[in-house]
Amino acid sequence: MDVPLDEDIILNSVRKTGRLVIADTDWVTGGVASEIAAVVAEKGFKYLKAPIKRIGWPDVPTPSSYVLEQEFYPGVEEIINTAKEIVK
Repeated sequence: MDVPLDEDIILNSVRKTGRLVIADTDWVTGGVASEIAAVVAEKGFKYLKAPIKRIGWPDVPTPSSYVLEQEFYPGVEEIINTAKEIVK
C-alpha cells in the first residue's frame, strides 16, 4: 500500500543496507521521521545493522533570525557525519 507512506520502498532499502538515516525538515519528535523510524523498528528491525538515526530540528521553538536559523537547521555536513557514524 503506497498511501500515505510507501513502506515497501523504505523497508527494501533497509533490507539492502542494514542502515537508516532519516533527514527531515521538521522537528525530530513527532514528525514524519518518527513515523518512518517506527515503521522500520516494527517491520524491519531484523535487517538493521546499526541504530536508526534521525536528523531534524531540535525540540525548541523555531528561531526567526538568519543567524539563529543557520545554527538551528541541519545541513549537508550533519547529514554526511551522521551517515558516516552508522557505517563505522
